[in-house]
Amino acid sequence: MNRLLKTMLIGASVVSLSVVSVFAQESAKRSGNERARAPVSEMGKEAATNPEIVADAPNARLAALILRDLRIQRRKNVDSVRRIDVGVYCIRPSAASGINPTTNIVVLTPEYYFSLYNEIKVEWASRRNGCNANEIGVYTMADANLDGVYTFSNAVSFSILVP
Repeated sequence: MNRLLKTMLIGASVVSLSVVSVFAQESAKRSGNERARAPVSEMGKEAATNPEIVADAPNARLAALILRDLRIQRRKNVDSVRRIDVGVYCIRPSAASGINPTTNIVVLTPEYYFSLYNEIKVEWASRRNGCNANEIGVYTMADANLDGVYTFSNAVSFSILVP
């Protein structure tokens, strides 16, 4: 009985160690791959080789995916994008869109893959944003230190939509 008990304990220990090892490996894969994306040098290359794509947004008057380096990856009725300060963007709709930036509603979303951080946000600045009257003001912010303090940042890519 003593020998059987020892064998069972050793077997249980081996199984436990195996299970812990598998969980540790999976956890390491998840944490190491939590923010899987191309390195910055490859991101520029990938974006450069992809030709600009017309945004597929059938019910939107304006839609775009704007990368943190001011490139417009996808667009519909966007004439230009400019950055007037850190994290402050001005987007000019095309005249054909019929969009009036002073009266239309804007929907923004941070874009995960092309941004540099996990903790990011993008906000519509409807007034007093520094942009011209014919432009839409957008603020981008990041919490680079993961301390709950968001600051204006050029590390955020985003999408914009005007229904």
